[in-house]
Amino acid sequence: MPIMDGITMSQEIYKIHKKQKILITSAYDDKQYLIKLIEMGVSGFLQKPLTSTQVKTLLFNITQEITKDKNLRKFVFLTQGYRWDKTTQELFNHTDTVKLSEAEKNLLSLLLKELGESFTPLEIFDAIYYNRPEKEFSLDTIKSLVKRLRKKLPKNTIHNTPYLGYTIHPTF
Repeated sequence: MPIMDGITMSQEIYKIHKKQKILITSAYDDKQYLIKLIEMGVSGFLQKPLTSTQVKTLLFNITQEITKDKNLRKFVFLTQGYRWDKTTQELFNHTDTVKLSEAEKNLLSLLLKELGESFTPLEIFDAIYYNRPEKEFSLDTIKSLVKRLRKKLPKNTIHNTPYLGYTIHPTF
């Protein structure tokens, strides 16, 4: 890099975002350089020339780390100041608690558990009413539940994909 080296660049990035994942690729193989990068906490180092297998493996490992970190987080942040507390199963609009029925909580929890994954009305029904075997499946019941929950969330949070079901897309 013409303006600064990888160590300096990494330091500058960490000043802005302490948890940023940084991958270093370099032809440089000085041990002191590598030790400094490890001490800083970079996520990976690959020495040039690179192979596609090395890159794929490193990216896969970092993706696993990010996924693990994300699953450990207490909150799922939605748009417009809304957030879902995975531990207490409460929805907040900034600092205000949004009142949800038990079925609405279960539906939101399901949709946020696997962001981007679609759930059919039958899958939703089974997840929400699993402990009520006497309850018969009703598409109208699920549509009504989704409609009620949509009114309590920011517009366009829950998406309906014909023949696939309902989903909440990740926001970054």
